[in-house]
Amino acid sequence: MTGDIPQLPEDVGRAVDDYVAADVFNGQAKRDAALPTIIVALEQQAVDMLSLVVHLEGALNDSGNAMGRRQATLLLSECLKGAPQLRLNFKHAHTFAKFFASKLADWQCVEGALNGLLVLFEKHGALLRPLEGSDDSTENHVTVEVLRSIFTNVHTPSHTQAMRKATIDCVRLLLQSWSKEVTSLGSELGDGVSGIIEDERDPRNLLLCFQISKLLVDDFAGCVTDTSLKAIFETLTSYFPITFQPPKDDKWGITAEHLRTGLNQALAATPRYANLLLPFLMDNARDGDSESTVTQALDLAALCLEHYGPVVARQQLRIVVNTARDEACKGKTQTSVDFATALRRSLVVSLQNVPPGLTPHWLSRDVDGFIKALAQDASHGHVATSRPGAQLLLQATAAAHPILLERTWSVALGALLIEPVVGSPVTDKTLPLEAFNFVSDLLKLVEEDMLVDEKQWQSGN
Repeated sequence: MTGDIPQLPEDVGRAVDDYVAADVFNGQAKRDAALPTIIVALEQQAVDMLSLVVHLEGALNDSGNAMGRRQATLLLSECLKGAPQLRLNFKHAHTFAKFFASKLADWQCVEGALNGLLVLFEKHGALLRPLEGSDDSTENHVTVEVLRSIFTNVHTPSHTQAMRKATIDCVRLLLQSWSKEVTSLGSELGDGVSGIIEDERDPRNLLLCFQISKLLVDDFAGCVTDTSLKAIFETLTSYFPITFQPPKDDKWGITAEHLRTGLNQALAATPRYANLLLPFLMDNARDGDSESTVTQALDLAALCLEHYGPVVARQQLRIVVNTARDEACKGKTQTSVDFATALRRSLVVSLQNVPPGLTPHWLSRDVDGFIKALAQDASHGHVATSRPGAQLLLQATAAAHPILLERTWSVALGALLIEPVVGSPVTDKTLPLEAFNFVSDLLKLVEEDMLVDEKQWQSGN
């Protein structure tokens, strides 16, 4: 068989041998010197990839020479990458994809195999598509074989940053461009992605992990079991809160805000996280060891409920409401505003598309008691330190929806008014001095709501 394949020219064969024999740690200069000769020969079609594979056959299969196997596999990936005019056909592309997939089981060959797969799918992806009229079934497609090999053979957390990135990049590319094929993996897909994003600490890779986890639950929800979802959730929340500070000599430009945005988008990607996430975030809002942690927890909770939609928001509203009252009324003025903002956003999404004048049945169950309790906290008869927080929460509640404005106004005003003293010439209820600013702010909301109603009435007539 090999007799029909031309041997490599002497200079090319020598360059190949030099590359493979170069010391893995100190031979980079030798490899750099050998590679151009091989690439030029491929570009000029003086040799082809098949001749190169035949020449490397001994090194690729030498069980006693791990470094030789490593260098030979790496050389093949470098040739695919470095020869842009390389001519491959359908059979060549499939053969190389399966070859690299098989080499993932050899620890020494993982780097070359992953790099080779990336190049194949990026540059020669069209050749890997099933031929028209072929019987290449989806579940037997080469992309499925490649992904299964990655998930089975590559323990991503054990590799260097560059190799972890190559693994994530390869999986992401297959998810984005070969969704029909990789969906056939079913739960293997969810379990596999969960495994490759574990224990990542490099900020460059973390951004990719956040993206790939979002892509998975967005586009491949049916492949994510509840067990996989919980594992991904635990991985994602292990990075919360984001406290990253770029090093002084940072050259990547990744900031804490980039990471925070990536994490937020990943956790907001599916309402399936809600039952796990909201209790987690409310615990952090209660027990956070810094103002930043509390702020991040509350902002993420509101953001996720806005993405999950009104049905899920209503299901989770009680835990938000109770946490807001417990914490904001403790007199912690530095975070009370954050609790009020999160409460308002949660109420807004819960009442989304509810027309003014219509009272949902769940409102009296989950919110009315909260308003009454806050009104008591804000009244003159309770501890003074609870008043500012309670008043902030009442204002936030009133601002969320006209229904809540009406309820807050009637309940809060009733709690704040002081009964006249028996025997006093004053016969009407009075408002305590410390409540004037609060009531004034509520009146402004009432006036704004009336203006909106008037504009709507005028536009309708």
